[in-house]
Amino acid sequence: MPVAFESTFSIFNFFEGRAQKFSNSQAIDYTRNGQENESGLFQNSRPSTERNIGEAVKTEVKTYSFLLKVFSRIWLTGVLFLVLFSCAVTIKFKRRTKVFKRVTDPEIQSLVEQCSQKVKIKKSIPVYMDSYFKSPCISGAIHPGIYLPEDIRGRVGQHELKHILLHELAHYKRKDLFYSFLATLAALIHWFNPLVWLAAKKMRVDREIACDACVMEMLGEEERVSYGTTIIHLAN
Repeated sequence: MPVAFESTFSIFNFFEGRAQKFSNSQAIDYTRNGQENESGLFQNSRPSTERNIGEAVKTEVKTYSFLLKVFSRIWLTGVLFLVLFSCAVTIKFKRRTKVFKRVTDPEIQSLVEQCSQKVKIKKSIPVYMDSYFKSPCISGAIHPGIYLPEDIRGRVGQHELKHILLHELAHYKRKDLFYSFLATLAALIHWFNPLVWLAAKKMRVDREIACDACVMEMLGEEERVSYGTTIIHLAN
């Protein structure tokens, strides 16, 4: 969210509330002592009362600052760990893509061009095949590429392959790769919040459903059943 909404619920209110409560209780005690002083029961001066209240507040502020530093360092450690882990996974994948076979089959290349025109994409997106992938996918927010299992031609026919390419190209058309990056960034920053991870997971599911709906709308009524059959086939 680019905008933060104000809320009365915050973990910092706990520390501030404790400091305020402590100060109020001390003020009441010192006021009571002052009243008793007038009756001659105790000897207490106003300057010493104010000094004691100030020292108590300083102690609470120091405790609050110390806890804030601890929580901040824990949060930063978690962010750095996840960022380094994500970078390591990305670098490993990029190194592996150098040995992926770029599809040179004229039939598949022609099918990719047809699908790109149907989705109304002018950019030429390369297609790769490798045994590393178990299912088709598209990756790369800046330099996208479609990655297919090496045995895809033996598992699906030409018509099903068309559905697969349309699905992956629809992800690019709908800018799902960019939104996926933003969701990952939000999860890295808010790694301590399970609701953010749950939201990111729900977003992935919603993206797939929306992408399927987009493809079925392009295919029309006559091919919706066959597209659904392709999705079920790949799921198995």
